[in-house]
Amino acid sequence: MVNIWDNEQLLDITGKILIKEKKDEALCNEVYFINAENGKFILKIAHGKIRQDELEKEYRIISELKDNIKLPQIYLYVKEKDYSFFVMKYIEGLKPKTFTDEILQQMAKTLSTIHKTKKTNEYVNFDNLLNIAEQNMTENRLDLDEFVREDKTSEPKQVLEYLRNNKPQVNACLLHGDYRPKNMIVNNTDLYILDWGLSFVGDFYYDLAIIKWYFTDGEFTKFVKYYGIENLDEERLKYNEWLSAFLNV
Repeated sequence: MVNIWDNEQLLDITGKILIKEKKDEALCNEVYFINAENGKFILKIAHGKIRQDELEKEYRIISELKDNIKLPQIYLYVKEKDYSFFVMKYIEGLKPKTFTDEILQQMAKTLSTIHKTKKTNEYVNFDNLLNIAEQNMTENRLDLDEFVREDKTSEPKQVLEYLRNNKPQVNACLLHGDYRPKNMIVNNTDLYILDWGLSFVGDFYYDLAIIKWYFTDGEFTKFVKYYGIENLDEERLKYNEWLSAFLNV
């Protein structure tokens, strides 16, 4: 097996590696914090086609959006047959845990910018998304706790049938796909958005449905206002909440 730590391109960027620490919260790829001669870095490694495709997508999206929102700089991206990796700048800061008006406004306006950057005139292809949802269900990739709402458990098959029968006809845009505090870093007054491997083109309410669960009702009301929505479509939000239970796995 190739030893990535001996990669000359990597070492040209980092210099001598002093400390490498694997991040336990990274579930899909290997992610390492590196303290090296030339500074602090993050190394993300993907094995196998599915994870390599996700990493390539993340690299491409960060490259496209770097002038629009705060993103960590990627110094090197390497794709081989059996593995891929990139090395990026380590961002000092903290994940948001309390949501002041300033933080809510930053989070909302950043998300709005993401959605506007690659907005299309095409409708969301829900049929394709629901086929992926069904595949995730068939392959037992779902977290069944996601189907417990207000102490009531719903069967995934029944929820999927509801989704197929109630597809909204809405324009598509680029989504983060996993827009939640664990994928954000606050550095002084800047908000950086991380981990784009689950990004896709869909209904912008999908990202709203994911971030909603981290707010109180009052905080979410402010977030929606700062995003620029005057009248929240509760049914559309509910639809995307259920959809995320199938796709965010």
